[in-house]
Amino acid sequence: ELTWGSHYDKWDLENTKFILNFGSNVLEAHTNHIPMAQRCVDALASGAKMYTFDVRLSNTAVKSTEWILIKAGTDLAVILAMCNVLMENGIYDRKFIETYTNVTVDELKQHLSRYTPEWAEGVSGVPAEKIRSIALEYVRTRPSVCISYRGAVMHYNGVQTERAVLMLEALAGNIDISGGRCRAVGAKWKSTISTPKGPTKKLKILDGEKGDSRSKGSSEGQSSWYGKHETSARRDHDHNLSRSGADRDATHGYVPQPQEDLGTIWVVNVYGMNDSRGGSDSSLDLV
Repeated sequence: ELTWGSHYDKWDLENTKFILNFGSNVLEAHTNHIPMAQRCVDALASGAKMYTFDVRLSNTAVKSTEWILIKAGTDLAVILAMCNVLMENGIYDRKFIETYTNVTVDELKQHLSRYTPEWAEGVSGVPAEKIRSIALEYVRTRPSVCISYRGAVMHYNGVQTERAVLMLEALAGNIDISGGRCRAVGAKWKSTISTPKGPTKKLKILDGEKGDSRSKGSSEGQSSWYGKHETSARRDHDHNLSRSGADRDATHGYVPQPQEDLGTIWVVNVYGMNDSRGGSDSSLDLV
């Protein structure tokens, strides 16, 4: 629950004016594929703009207002720089921050000060002025929404990337508004049966997060992840580079390694606000 909570959020594409897309191939492959693709097409037909950051010219990128080429796994740097632009220009939702977060505006501004567009350009390859102009258009063209998911998050820094996306939307005041990101609502059904107990026997599970199964050159480990047909194309498909075996992949040039620590990320974790767990103590944490 470091990102969306216990349910997936929804994007109100029917009423949005601006879509900021980080690596999601919405028109061909998405969690909510068919309805998501149709709503995206309808939004563009209604005049909404869509900027897509992707490592390849996907069909979604082709249909976008603009496609921005970005180095794989560096979406986080661009998003942090956009947050920096909002804070430095004083274009943020102060009321939202003061009401639903546990940090002050000054603390957040100070933390984001290091993540300049110029810094992000060196990491991502996206020109600083391009980052700055898109960030300003995003916050000024409300309601607006960010789409991401696997294209941006299937990397070693994926969780932090998704949390930064939520922070950007919170700063712009685009959470739980018409045309923005709608917090997921879980139904409170009463169970007619008792909750079954979990299995008593615990199995030893190979931890793929550290890349042990592939970094040691184990063909068995590779097969466990990709079958017997592991290829570089499989790893590069749809802007989805796995963190598993990243050290090994880096040797062959598949996963770009950061030249510096991206640092601690102030991130958004939203509770309440139409969520099934909402209540007087509901809050949004910037951790």
